[in-house]
Amino acid sequence: MLRCGNALRIRANGWSMYPFIKHGDILEVEPVEVSATQVGDIVLCRYRGDKLVAHRVVGASSGEGGAALVVKGDWTPRTDPLVYAEQVLGRVVAVERGEKRTRLNTGPRWLIEVLWANVSPYSRWLYFPLRKAVHASCKVRNRLRCLRAKGRRGKGVQVV
Repeated sequence: MLRCGNALRIRANGWSMYPFIKHGDILEVEPVEVSATQVGDIVLCRYRGDKLVAHRVVGASSGEGGAALVVKGDWTPRTDPLVYAEQVLGRVVAVERGEKRTRLNTGPRWLIEVLWANVSPYSRWLYFPLRKAVHASCKVRNRLRCLRAKGRRGKGVQVV
């Protein structure tokens, strides 16, 4: 559909673009020429046969196949293999999460995306400590929920 000039909507599967894209979000993708992409864009690419990946452009390079994009998942420690023009299917222009639709590459959101893309190549040093911090905060939050629920049970309130 994208190669024919049509936009499409697909459901995100996985957590590699967390926190900007979460598992289950709906991505709106429009066709794009590789020359029109810039650092901060999220592109939909085809890898190894039929595997589709939506990752952020963090740079440009040249490889054996000519000009290429350097892309990376926001929540992954390393960049992907180089992406060549024939692999790029489109650019993600909006993300829907529940009833909320967020347009990408506009206003203050664009600045955040470009800053994130510029920090992203260095995230391999931040990835594991940040991941541990997120897991620890989730454990604390869940423990507090359990304690609050126990407290409510003791006061005659039934927790369902």
